[in-house]
Amino acid sequence: MNLRDFYYTVKPLIPRSLQIAVRRQVAILKMKSIRNVWPIDPGAGKAPQGWKGWPDQKRFSFVLSHDVDTARGRDRCLKLMELEKQLGFRSSFNFVPEGYAIANEVFETLRKKRVWYRSPRACAR
Repeated sequence: MNLRDFYYTVKPLIPRSLQIAVRRQVAILKMKSIRNVWPIDPGAGKAPQGWKGWPDQKRFSFVLSHDVDTARGRDRCLKLMELEKQLGFRSSFNFVPEGYAIANEVFETLRKKRVWYRSPRACAR
């Protein structure tokens, strides 16, 4: 069993405050190891061959993502989605379905309001 599998096995036994503290320390260590390339890797500045650019001549994009791993987070995700919408953002919600139930209505609301669909033809351009 690797360290990650071990963590997720014992996670239900770990107080939430300790989980957050451990994740914070992991993030600090990770930031130190990637400080030369984060937040923007200089090597990523070259456009891929044949790429026509971002829509509306935008210069860059970024991704907002939320890991929802508690019932408290689940209960807040729709409100967060609406707040982000008011600010002109869309994001990804990634649910960790362990230890709490997720009503289908949450998924349906997220699907209806947040997912942008593209046809295969549009992707091929």
